[in-house]
Amino acid sequence: MTNLDEVIQVFKPAVIEALEQLKTERRSAVVCEKQLGGLDPSRMSEIRKGRRELSYYYFAWFARGGIFTVKQLMGGKRLEDFTPEQREILKSLELEPRIAAKVQTAISQGIDVETIIDALLQQASKK
Repeated sequence: MTNLDEVIQVFKPAVIEALEQLKTERRSAVVCEKQLGGLDPSRMSEIRKGRRELSYYYFAWFARGGIFTVKQLMGGKRLEDFTPEQREILKSLELEPRIAAKVQTAISQGIDVETIIDALLQQASKK
């Protein structure tokens, strides 16, 4: 197990719960096809049943596919309750995929996104 694999184990119950919810709603196969780029649904099942470890590889895949939210992962805990490595992971997941996609598009078109965000934050702090 890599260091990242160990760091994410605290999130495993929330991930398993999200996978259970998909199974209950009978949406696993559809989600695998449409949100996870064709991931074999049996991988979800194996992780859910404990037959396959939740590695960072699958955790990241599920995160990008929107299988769970940061709020679900935190499980009512405060950000300060997590290790620095876990906080880093949670912060990286806070940005919604649709917003991240827009930022990526802007960057690819040569837009200085960081300067724009800094200006907006400065403007908002004056209010």
